[in-house]
Amino acid sequence: MDAEGAELELLPAADLSSLRALVIETHAKITGTDSVADLKAHLITDGFRIVEDVNNNILCLRA
Repeated sequence: MDAEGAELELLPAADLSSLRALVIETHAKITGTDSVADLKAHLITDGFRIVEDVNNNILCLRA
């Protein structure tokens, strides 16, 4: 998913239950590191595990 910074608004409202994998490009310099941390926490709560977090890209797999 690359929503140009809107990921933080879109993902919490999205139904991700049918997804097994998700790649998200984040922009911590724009949205702030706390917002990216909140996004990761939401993904974990939603049943994903963070597999990679490199160069503003997060790879998540369904746990």
